[in-house]
Amino acid sequence: MGRKPGLYSDIGISARGLLYGDYVHQPPIHYRFGYFDWSLHLLCEINKIVRGLTTVFRVVIPYQRSSRVELQYLHDYAGITMGVSMTKNPLVNFSCVLGTSLCNIGTAMSFDTLVGQLSKWDAGLSFNTAFLNAAVTLTEKGDALSASCYSNPLKRTAFATELTHRFKQNQTAMKLGGQHSLSDTTMVKARVGTDGDIGAAVQLECFSAFLLTIAGEINVKTIRTAKIGMSCSFSYDIRHHVFSSIGIPLNIDFQH
Repeated sequence: MGRKPGLYSDIGISARGLLYGDYVHQPPIHYRFGYFDWSLHLLCEINKIVRGLTTVFRVVIPYQRSSRVELQYLHDYAGITMGVSMTKNPLVNFSCVLGTSLCNIGTAMSFDTLVGQLSKWDAGLSFNTAFLNAAVTLTEKGDALSASCYSNPLKRTAFATELTHRFKQNQTAMKLGGQHSLSDTTMVKARVGTDGDIGAAVQLECFSAFLLTIAGEINVKTIRTAKIGMSCSFSYDIRHHVFSSIGIPLNIDFQH
């Protein structure tokens, strides 16, 4: 493992990716035709402008509030991110992480220029080894405290769990998930939650740069919220300096 701590978004990323990644979700504003929801996600990274500096462009159509430009700087013992959303009244984002790849602590903030106040304040710390990744985060302006754990005891199999407590509602929820690589090109995963949420996904690597994901979610407490989703993404790396990807998530929503 390298000694760099990474970025704030890397805190708990392994458990978060297993429990929530690859499940097809839409931004708050998206296109809708009958039962179908869809949007378009574009990403471009330009690496090594100078040592440790990366520029990231993210575009989400039609939800421009999520579209932003970021500068990321990685030092041996620090990771800093600054970015602005591409809107008339932008969100200004800042995050910082201190430590090493073994143990680090960080914070992230967003300032909404439209209302002139902080819209987000998060903090977190993580502990990472070759066998175990653990993280504790404070989100939703201090209202939600989460602890997560990720482990891959087998080369092709991994497990994750997350425990979240919300202070205002005085509610605690847990999610458990696992994933297994059937082959070098096929992965299956599933998750369950104490809130009644059940999900499963299959991801296929059709070509070296093309991924197809099919996922389904249902809440057993409110059966009418079932969803089936599909997403396809294409990524391309140009000489290890420019990375770009295009993703199209599509949902069929059975809430009606």
